Amino acid sequence: CQGPLVPAQAVVQRHWMPAGPERAWVSRLTQVGQRIGKIVTTVSTPWLASTRGWRSVPYVYAACTGGFWLAWCAFAANTPRDWSGWPHMNEAEIKLLEDGTAAGAKKKQPATPASVPAGKGERGGRSSSSGSTAWWKVGAANSIILMHVAANATEYTLTQWAPTFFIEMHGVNPAQLGQFLALPQTVAFFATFGTAAIEDLALRAGVPLLTVRKIAGLGGSVLHAIFLLAFGLVKTPRQSMLAYCGVTATQCVYGSGHIPNYMEVGGSDVGVMKAVGNTVANAPGVIIPMLGVWLRARSGGSFLPLLALVGGFQVFTGLVYAATASIESAATILQQRR
Repeated sequence: CQGPLVPAQAVVQRHWMPAGPERAWVSRLTQVGQRIGKIVTTVSTPWLASTRGWRSVPYVYAACTGGFWLAWCAFAANTPRDWSGWPHMNEAEIKLLEDGTAAGAKKKQPATPASVPAGKGERGGRSSSSGSTAWWKVGAANSIILMHVAANATEYTLTQWAPTFFIEMHGVNPAQLGQFLALPQTVAFFATFGTAAIEDLALRAGVPLLTVRKIAGLGGSVLHAIFLLAFGLVKTPRQSMLAYCGVTATQCVYGSGHIPNYMEVGGSDVGVMKAVGNTVANAPGVIIPMLGVWLRARSGGSFLPLLALVGGFQVFTGLVYAATASIESAATILQQRR
């Protein structure tokens, strides 16, 4: 039922997020709510389940989600021009957003490239036969989706196996597990802002936007794999927690490379591309539990093989992304090939 959420979110973000260097910063801000939600739910879920019964968890979260949905329907707008709430935006501000970047007049950064012109097998960037550009033929698009799969592989590994890890390896009380696991999500909350600030400094220093994206994608993936291995190798609860914090912090680094890149490469088809990417990227949610059980059964209960495999996959996707990433739209890349 949540299937339409991600592509719809991508289309709205494309209308509201400025193109160019500001996009990484703004995309990080949209992750703040997710981080806050993870902090709250990480703390409250074990407590609710142990004190109010497991059924209380879906009831409470369904009520919260329904309340937010009502607020969204009442106040949200598809585009800046549709916005009529507070704070008020004047025509100049709306025009700057519609042109691509609120700082474009000062920084003169290129906006998202135009779609393929009509008469080139495309009409306004959309195929005359299929209704969309053949973005799936573009390596820059596929590398983003591959990074998305790797990111979700780590996410599912942590959410599904970290509680078991701390209970079995360190004897943490399940009722107190939420408080124990809240620290990594809190670290990720601050790392979200820190990553965006570092990228902003690099861009202001003259580093090209695409270079920043590639460094974030590859560098973050390598650091992420290192912390995943450390998480499986260290011996004490404190060391494991520090490694876990490193994992969540570096998630913000490589995420800032490929997440905002969806909008540049997807262009007018970002909703479809994000829908496909999110669907494919949810495969680890099915694979990771079975893979973890299988690997642990053959390694004497060790978590290290699973963590090493996921970390290695993360590095591989980072290398692919660094080799193929682009900030041009898929339609423009296809046109250049012709």
